[in-house]
Amino acid sequence: MRIGKFEILEKLSDGPTATTYRAYQPDLERVVLLKVLHPHLKSEPEFVARFRREARAGARLDSEAIVHVYDFNESDESITIAMEYVEGISLRTLLDHQGKLPLPICLKIVSGVLEALSYAHTHGVLHRDVKPSNILISRKGNVKLTDFGLASIASTSSLTTEGTLLGTPAYMSPEQARGEPLDARTDLFSLGVTAYEMLSGIKIFGGDSYAACLHKIQTLVPPALTELREDVPSSISELVAKLIAKKKEERYSSAEEVLAELLQIQSALNIPPAKNELAQLVVQLSGREKGGASSVQPPLPSSGEAEKEAKEKKPSRPSTRHGIPGTSGKRGQVYYIGISIAIAAMIILFAILKSTKGRVHPAISQIPERTNKETAQTVSRESIGIGSLSESAPSARREQVETSSSLRTRISLSSEERTTHAKAEATPTPSAETGEVEVACAQWAKVYVDGQYIETTPLRNPLTVSAGEHEITFSNPSFSPITKTIRIKPGDRIRLNIDFLANPGFIKIVVQPWAQIFVDGEYRETTPLSAPLALEAGEHKISLRNPAFHKWEKVLTINPRDTVILNVVLEPVQK
Repeated sequence: MRIGKFEILEKLSDGPTATTYRAYQPDLERVVLLKVLHPHLKSEPEFVARFRREARAGARLDSEAIVHVYDFNESDESITIAMEYVEGISLRTLLDHQGKLPLPICLKIVSGVLEALSYAHTHGVLHRDVKPSNILISRKGNVKLTDFGLASIASTSSLTTEGTLLGTPAYMSPEQARGEPLDARTDLFSLGVTAYEMLSGIKIFGGDSYAACLHKIQTLVPPALTELREDVPSSISELVAKLIAKKKEERYSSAEEVLAELLQIQSALNIPPAKNELAQLVVQLSGREKGGASSVQPPLPSSGEAEKEAKEKKPSRPSTRHGIPGTSGKRGQVYYIGISIAIAAMIILFAILKSTKGRVHPAISQIPERTNKETAQTVSRESIGIGSLSESAPSARREQVETSSSLRTRISLSSEERTTHAKAEATPTPSAETGEVEVACAQWAKVYVDGQYIETTPLRNPLTVSAGEHEITFSNPSFSPITKTIRIKPGDRIRLNIDFLANPGFIKIVVQPWAQIFVDGEYRETTPLSAPLALEAGEHKISLRNPAFHKWEKVLTINPRDTVILNVVLEPVQK
């Protein structure tokens, strides 16, 4: 079997968007990993663009710590990426077999990933999906980061739509889970979660559903590693804790900074290099395992491995340049332009109100009540590389985390907390005819008051509204809108706590060969899905449509925070 110029040796895996093969390239006489986009996705611009972006992100990163991309080809027959074939296993396979790992081996793996992230970030690339299955370990003990399918390139515009969540749930950073703009610190958080799992054997943010994972990321504070394992030094425990800090401002600023501190700790504690021990472990598992991309790759000559081994004898120094500031570039410019436009609009509205009424209240205080409620549809997530929900931690390990009294910080879910005449520093004081509404939203949302858009959270100041009854709606395209009806008295301040993850359920659908998904008669997505669809709890009619197959329909009950998984094989239409 041939695909383009490549001779197929073995099928390794069949994912939601692509199939991977071990293949041979005759003209250069080398074995490669060939990734082929599924044929039915060739007509989907978003999937093609992401596939192309993965190739470009990998091609611009020439580092021994990153899997090399050799070739990208787009033809009528197929769209392919050829990349370096690594003879070895993934960290996921290693953890599945070993559980927690020896400290020296953990530090070797973390150091290797930090070198990869340092190089990628310096060259303007965020990975955005650092996790054990994307960390490969060769039979010679070399650590390589792979799969830049979700990578963000600083010089290109983002393909992410508003509200889309990118990444594997159990390894996302809090800001990634909220759909906020990202910088290098999001990759450091994901690496910290991976390091915690290597040292403890526990997937701290794993859960039985997509919603449960995201909720843990926002609220769960895991115990210090020193409480779970006696041989972990406090300095290493503190380093990992800083990597997984909830607020990105409290994390390290760059991979270079983490790597420098890690090497210093390793030297001070006289922890020996563990490359040989890691290699022996990989070789041992390679003799027992067979499988796809997330397991052992068959023992074939690795392209360029001998040359890379010679280079490794000379230690590399981390770069000191920074290529990804948190708010720089086009995204930052658009943000500040938007703020300027919003301020100008507020000034104009203020002038109009002042000319028509003697006493004026800020912005929304004069908005009339509307009788028709706004109905906002839930926009489904993009079908992109969010990992399988089956990556939840074993129940015994999950219980070890969840039952500890020091683990969880609670976010109040009460809808209103009224405190009369409460004042915040540098916040306007409500007048005798107005009140204020403070908003705390766990995820970002557009805020509407009586049907009129006001601002997107987080709000800079409390909402100032006229005394009386108002309808406040919070909209996020990944969830159903939340509407609160409030009655406010002059001088009062009301606090609203909004959490979209408190009520929805999720559905993950796998269809053979593929189908358009309709929920309650409305089109949502086309398979394959990498992210579950968020649905309001209750009954929903699910329809799967493919013109060459019979329509499939079923009414399902979705419970809050549950994830329903459907595996459907469509029945072909007889001609």
